[in-house]
Amino acid sequence: PQHIFCFIRWHRLWWGSWPSPRGPSSALAEAMTEGAEEREELEVKDVLARKGYYDQMTKTFEGMAAKRDELQKEIVELMEEKYQLDEQITGLNQQLEEGILRHKDAQKAKRKTDKLLGQLEAGGATARAALRKLQLSSMDIGERIATMRSQFASSSSCQASIPGQEVNIED
Repeated sequence: PQHIFCFIRWHRLWWGSWPSPRGPSSALAEAMTEGAEEREELEVKDVLARKGYYDQMTKTFEGMAAKRDELQKEIVELMEEKYQLDEQITGLNQQLEEGILRHKDAQKAKRKTDKLLGQLEAGGATARAALRKLQLSSMDIGERIATMRSQFASSSSCQASIPGQEVNIED
């Protein structure tokens, strides 16, 4: 039916009137036969095209889908590998930070030990103070308190100190 209306419109535009003096019914019959011939011609072309063209097109689309699937798998594998590498990098960065902190602590302890050794080698009151510090640092807090109390009690005398009184310090 659509072919008929197109034919009539075309004929009106071209000739400026109805299709022929035979009347609209004969024009309809002609349009219908032309439409049938066109359909048969299309069917023949479609049959010929179906033999090779559609198969080739289908194979092409299937090939493209297979390539897409392969690429998708590769992308997923690469993303998983990237995720694993990111986790490894995060772990290694944490280990590095911990190592840096341990190194800083070791450097601090080394400086402290070097200073203490320098004081011990200096001799005199400085060496005695360094030795005392070394002995106290190796004790736990309870022992240290008990030791300091006993030393204080043994060194203190019953005499009250008088302001301006001379104090003897032994080296």
